[in-house]
Amino acid sequence: PIYSNKKYEYLIDLLIDTMELSFGLFDIQTKIILSSQLDGDKSLKKEDMVLDILKETEATVYLSGTGAKSYQKNDSFSSQGIELKYQEFIPPVYKQFKNSSFSSGLAYIDILFNLGKEDSSKLLRGAL
Repeated sequence: PIYSNKKYEYLIDLLIDTMELSFGLFDIQTKIILSSQLDGDKSLKKEDMVLDILKETEATVYLSGTGAKSYQKNDSFSSQGIELKYQEFIPPVYKQFKNSSFSSGLAYIDILFNLGKEDSSKLLRGAL
């Protein structure tokens, strides 16, 4: 449905459609909000812009990548009532049909094609 029904002018539109498709496949109930839809100050520094977006969306927890530990300050978040957590994701290992050894770091679609919808969903939720 992504490639056959629509012509995309912008990459972001394709990205949003593929995210929404994957959310449906894995029963993820997360709303997508673009920063361009918010009223925040776009001239802020990166760490201040993140806080601005979190406040505007009334977030209470921010899950960040570990690379941001070098510049994010926990006090900045906690003073705004926002809990700062760092992602500690360990990719699951699963059977890949064409590989004799496991290839890590691939997109969700690899899990989906190798395991199918039901087992992929269980694996991503830690139940397989």
